Amino acid sequence: MSAENFRGFVSALKSDNKLQQTLNDRLAQEKSQEALLSVADEAGFSFEMSHVFEAGPQLNEKELEGISGGGEQNGGAGLQMKYGV
Repeated sequence: MSAENFRGFVSALKSDNKLQQTLNDRLAQEKSQEALLSVADEAGFSFEMSHVFEAGPQLNEKELEGISGGGEQNGGAGLQMKYGV
């Protein structure tokens, strides 16, 4: 279920500019996995970092690029490595 929550969070990031900005702001203050998980939880998507890896094979190439740092800052998965997450 939590891997599904992660995929839902990624989907929400793609379409919700306010959520993207909240995540960017939080990660600018605190570049940590906890900050990412906190924003996701506040948005109703509770998961652990281990679920990111579980969901990985089911994400498309563009989503995987965004998570690994190859995607755009906005419009990618929103979890770029440049934030240290």
